[in-house]
Amino acid sequence: MLVCIALTPLLFASQPALTIYNQNFAVVRDTVPLDLKQGINNVRFTETTAHLEPDSVILRDSTGKTNLQILEQNYRNDPVSQELLLSLFEGKTIDFLVVEPNKPNTIVQGKIVRSGYARHSQEAMQRYGQRYAMAQSAMAYQSGGMSQPIIEHCLQIPTWMWFRDGLNRVIARDAFAEMLPSEIIQRRLKGTPDSFIVEIYEANRAKIRSLLTDGWLASQKIIDLPTVLTVLDDPRPAHGTAYRRIMTFADVEAWVRAWA
Repeated sequence: MLVCIALTPLLFASQPALTIYNQNFAVVRDTVPLDLKQGINNVRFTETTAHLEPDSVILRDSTGKTNLQILEQNYRNDPVSQELLLSLFEGKTIDFLVVEPNKPNTIVQGKIVRSGYARHSQEAMQRYGQRYAMAQSAMAYQSGGMSQPIIEHCLQIPTWMWFRDGLNRVIARDAFAEMLPSEIIQRRLKGTPDSFIVEIYEANRAKIRSLLTDGWLASQKIIDLPTVLTVLDDPRPAHGTAYRRIMTFADVEAWVRAWA
């Protein structure tokens, strides 16, 4: 909290008092140490609650000897995030530190057009609840991939610009062309976990067989055990899609046993 006040003396701290009312409302009476000089003072107080009605704040001399006048008051209690810091410089040109692997750090200038910052307030918490809190937390931990400016920019890209020369995702490909190998930039297919699953299946056939043979799924006749054993006892390398079903059965069996 930043308060601009006009007064003179020094205020000393004492024990706070708390009065709790219905509907999650409370009144706090506290005395804070303020080293004030005669004239106008700028005071920052950081030990305050996350949810506060700024208009309800009253500052006065606990001894009653000095009249205090609040000239300007500003309450901010947002999670510190990249978006919050950028919002303080919207419309301005600032320096950015660029850090790249195996390259010296460089400084580039950029103008902050829009920060994507959503103001943290009591009204916002009441309106958006848990979803709003999660969004604020995501920004605080620099989950910038879903920040508002990026989403707005993506939605402004016409669909016919997504493809070129038989390739999709060309916007992303162009953006990372200087950072990734050409094999990745030009690839047309995504990798799958199939090969990894096959390795697990082949390395643990005996364990999977024992797990399912003596398991709950077989005892409840949920799986056709003879068919399952036919697949597991096949000496050929895993092929087709049957091994995926076997791995699914193993997952379910392990889950059931964990709760048994």
